[in-house]
Amino acid sequence: MILRNFSLLLLALPLLSHADVRSDLQAKYHAFDQAVARRDAAATARWIKVNTTEDFVYGSHDKNLYKRAKFEEMVVQQIQMTQKVISLVSRITSIKVSGSKATVGLDGDTTLLLGIDKQAMKLVDHSHTVDDWVRIGKEWKLRKSIQTKSDTKMSKQ
Repeated sequence: MILRNFSLLLLALPLLSHADVRSDLQAKYHAFDQAVARRDAAATARWIKVNTTEDFVYGSHDKNLYKRAKFEEMVVQQIQMTQKVISLVSRITSIKVSGSKATVGLDGDTTLLLGIDKQAMKLVDHSHTVDDWVRIGKEWKLRKSIQTKSDTKMSKQ
């Protein structure tokens, strides 16, 4: 009986660690979303520096690739143009963990009120990214984020 229970525990350990990784990464995404929702450019830039690798690459839906510094610049610029964050939610839809690597499917829903050329514009975006994370020491770091879908609509307010 004890041997059987021990065997079941050993089988369950990967599932438990898988859930822990999912929880850890969802918390990281939530922290990023919260910094953006507060329109806190400094906190968002700090999140990018702390939670991405030095060789981080972001791939946009139009197939352009951006290194970490350019990605940070683009995100900060978006925050500066944002008058109000109406909603911002990132949800892990899938995760595959293999040792010190994790691949995450992430859906994002964003609604912002932007100020463009003195005109208020509402931006609504539904996107999907595939994110590659690596564990460095005890911390997970985002190495690559590739946007595979983006449905963006803008309207005058």
